[in-house]
Amino acid sequence: MPRVLRACALPTALALAACGSPESTSRATRTGSGASASIPLASGSAATTGSGATSSSAPSPPAVPGPADHLVVARAFVEQLGRGDFTGAATRLAPEAAVTLGAAELQAAWTGALANKGTFVLVESVEPSTADERFVVHVQLSAGHLEVRLGFAPGGDVASVHVGLATASLTAPAYIEPAKFTAEEVKVGRGPSALPGTLLVPKGKGPFPAVLFVHGAGGADRDDATRGGSRPFRDLAEGLASRGIASLRWDKRTHDPAFVAALGGDPLDFGLKEEVLDDFAAALELATGMASLDSKRLFVLGHGEGGWLVPRLLERHPALAGGIGLAAFARHLADTLVPELEHLAKRDGAVDAAEQSRLEAAALEVARAHDPKLPRDTTAAALPFGLCCARYWLDLQGYDAVATAKAVPQPLLFLQGGRDYRATETADLARWRAGLAARRDVELRSYPTLNHVFVAGQGPATPAEYDERAGSVAPAVVTDLATWIAKR
Repeated sequence: MPRVLRACALPTALALAACGSPESTSRATRTGSGASASIPLASGSAATTGSGATSSSAPSPPAVPGPADHLVVARAFVEQLGRGDFTGAATRLAPEAAVTLGAAELQAAWTGALANKGTFVLVESVEPSTADERFVVHVQLSAGHLEVRLGFAPGGDVASVHVGLATASLTAPAYIEPAKFTAEEVKVGRGPSALPGTLLVPKGKGPFPAVLFVHGAGGADRDDATRGGSRPFRDLAEGLASRGIASLRWDKRTHDPAFVAALGGDPLDFGLKEEVLDDFAAALELATGMASLDSKRLFVLGHGEGGWLVPRLLERHPALAGGIGLAAFARHLADTLVPELEHLAKRDGAVDAAEQSRLEAAALEVARAHDPKLPRDTTAAALPFGLCCARYWLDLQGYDAVATAKAVPQPLLFLQGGRDYRATETADLARWRAGLAARRDVELRSYPTLNHVFVAGQGPATPAEYDERAGSVAPAVVTDLATWIAKR
């Protein structure tokens, strides 16, 4: 059983982890602050009860906990952390872990890891990590994702905890040729509320066509790297720049609380306009005024929710030359929540009581999002994906992406990963195809082996695929985008 508490190999994490051998030096490191402190180890071992208390004897030997028991405990433990019940979560710790971990330490690890990533939404999945009784709990936040790695003692209690953002070593794909373009840091917008961004311009004689990137749901950075294993917007931007196409991308307004605070005003009076529409308009104004960019060949590219909003942005900005939706929802954003949760819950062949309860709660969240009388003070926790606030969802009511796409005059391109369980071929791409069948200037393409961020893989995609496995956008996607844009 692991007994040593030290920092594990996820450098961005705030860690309280047992990941070494009993002979290793004991240390807990908070990578967020850079401070470290030695922690004494407990000696000896004992059988434990569900509350973490020791028991010297029992009428009969208890059943040995198995993987199924650990899955239940792991989910319950992380859900307690998500609810802020750190005292309750601490009762699940094995005695050896409880010597150095308690409610205060769990709270520090949890809140530190959540910094700039929003609030707890749900446990997406729980998966065995290795054969040594460790499990990975994948957590969805309102502006990102976490993974919680748990180790278990023989008695069934939690022996080690590691909370953090998963990271992966990323190597630039071969289709990126840095010598063919320049990068410039820019500001999108004016004054203290301006957002940091990156402009890529091909070398040579311009002006060049350009793509403006629109994020999916949540608070992603300019690379759309809400997860540790991929950076799709950077891959796409640099791949296109290597092929003569400029781009502008920026950190999303909700990526950093400071970006939201810079707007001033009532925090509850925050909607789609403040999160997406105003900043896109500022980016378009910036791009239009640049001599290196062709103002008549500016395209909007959206991913996920951003793809869903592409028709709305084309409608608002008729000077745009065209729109591109990557894994674009055709359904209302709120209506994607329950199907996604059902998919994740059924991966093990059955929906347990906790999963059923979450599905029922999600259905209520979706109903609230569609309620035209949604109270202004409705909390983020009561809304789909934990996305705040009431006005945000009121702004989205009545928006029909397919109907809007029918009416806009610009050409459209939709790309879809066949292994995507968020935006899907049957629920989304098929709706785009049916709704836009009469338009000759709309193209739709599907890539059977690609997931939601257009990284190749095999078998059903899982949350772990985004967190743990480094991957780049498939070359075919970059080639197809560049070819389509060049034809316009």
